Amino acid sequence: MPIFGAMAEAMIDPGQQPAGDGPILILQPLPGVGDLVWHLSAIHAIAAAHPNHERILLTKHRTRADEMYIADPSISRVIWVDRAEQHSGPGGFLALVRDLKAEGFSRSYQLHHSARYAAAIRLAGVPERFAYGTTWPTRLLSDPPHLGDGKRRAHPIDLANDFVRELGFAVPERADRLRVAPEHANNIQQQFSGCPKPWIAVGLGSSEAFKQWGPDRFAALIMQMADAGPATFFLLGGPAEADFLPVIEAALGERKDVALVPTFNWKMSRLVAAQAACDCYVGNDIAFVNISAAVGVPAYGLFGATEPLRYSSWLHPILPGTGEISRVDGMARIQPQDVAETVLESLKSSA
Repeated sequence: MPIFGAMAEAMIDPGQQPAGDGPILILQPLPGVGDLVWHLSAIHAIAAAHPNHERILLTKHRTRADEMYIADPSISRVIWVDRAEQHSGPGGFLALVRDLKAEGFSRSYQLHHSARYAAAIRLAGVPERFAYGTTWPTRLLSDPPHLGDGKRRAHPIDLANDFVRELGFAVPERADRLRVAPEHANNIQQQFSGCPKPWIAVGLGSSEAFKQWGPDRFAALIMQMADAGPATFFLLGGPAEADFLPVIEAALGERKDVALVPTFNWKMSRLVAAQAACDCYVGNDIAFVNISAAVGVPAYGLFGATEPLRYSSWLHPILPGTGEISRVDGMARIQPQDVAETVLESLKSSA
């Protein structure tokens, strides 16, 4: 029989507990922090359906899943897939098979359509395997439900949520919420207790140049918001955004009623806690806009170059005042004054 030929398996009902007592594998291979947030509801639903099994998340290092799930009991452990080195090429594929086999999984849920991962999971001997089934790897899976070819190009959020519905799993209350580590939440409150309210998270970072609003516009935004009264601005980004700080400081001048909190070297778990403590988020379309929505904070994302996200009621896209969304000049057509008015009105109405 060919390695990937049809298997004479009994029908497997995902609504029933696995036949074995080994851990549950949840694979989410998309590489970003935002990608992980998009899959929160699906991951929580799958985990809730297997309360008596260890639940292991397999994902990539760039998702920061070990920090993102630090306070989340739905995930017992995080392990990594490294397509750049350890699991690269034919030898890396076999290494992935060995790594998976060593865990002794009893069932897997693959939140992706990849044939490579489906093949690795099957060769690792995982007896019960469920995945989207949008391409030919359906023969590598145990049984339907399969979403079918028509879903092949659907948004990752829709794929994950449709998959959970097809599995028949109940979605737990607040399944789309990211859990915040209590020690980090307490630390943020204590360390910045003397900083003026409101607290505003400002997302300076950008994964691509065309999604970057730029230091001058962010400086103008913060200055206009500061003109409305005292506030604290948590500046979110990485080392690449450290140069934004002097531009913003220069715009504010000698003002004493505004606090700037640069977070460029903070760990992700602490950044999550800081965003959860803020009154709102405003900034680029990056992971931080998704995180704010996931911790229940109004998130005003600047969508001048990308299609706006609307999967959460906490997301409030801000679009160019004139013209269409464009990678060429879409971000430049979002005016700081318009953004400031939108955010300030929101803060006023929620006060």
